[in-house]
Amino acid sequence: MNSGFTVDNNEILRYLRYNGQQLDQEMQALIDECRELVVQKIAPKYAAASFSVEFKDGTAHIAGTTLQISGDSIKKHLGGSSTCLLFAATLGGAIEREISLAKISNLTKAIVLDAACTAAIESYCDSLEPMLECEFVPDGYALNFRFGIGYGDVDISLQNEFCRVLDTQRKIGLTVSDSGILLPRKSVTAIYGIVPQTEKKPKTGCKACSNYQNCNFKRRED
Repeated sequence: MNSGFTVDNNEILRYLRYNGQQLDQEMQALIDECRELVVQKIAPKYAAASFSVEFKDGTAHIAGTTLQISGDSIKKHLGGSSTCLLFAATLGGAIEREISLAKISNLTKAIVLDAACTAAIESYCDSLEPMLECEFVPDGYALNFRFGIGYGDVDISLQNEFCRVLDTQRKIGLTVSDSGILLPRKSVTAIYGIVPQTEKKPKTGCKACSNYQNCNFKRRED
């Protein structure tokens, strides 16, 4: 696994909806086992490309492509940007197979392994951001935050066109099902705005999310 990121125990617990309950040794041992399996089996890859973006009638038009993204949330996210970064990442198919096998023989392990993978893909994406800024962002500018396709009022049906524009199938083996589900499932598609450094806002916590009240995975400190 890339040494630039870790699979954090507290993040695994968050995705398991842990809320301060007492952890017995058996459960912690299972978490440790699953975290080690993730380290061994994942093959993380990413694809990214920058594009000019222009808003017409409230819709973001990604220059040179047929990708158009509508919604109040994307307008807010890219409102101060003339350039954006399309981004996709995946943990690969091997760890997906481990989850499928665990569902047959040990459902509890499958659930913990799934949570560990979710923590891993988020950590991997976070670890890439400094490199993405070096590669794609000019001096005096910065990336804002990672805005996932399907987040807010952005339609998840855009996944297919988004991945086609980034050529994710060829580059990182990432495809999209007919229902808009990413395959492998432990994958992320997202868009960043490229904004003046002076306009970059600190990374927001869970409370800034429109789904905060209904989310089962919000961080305890929030």
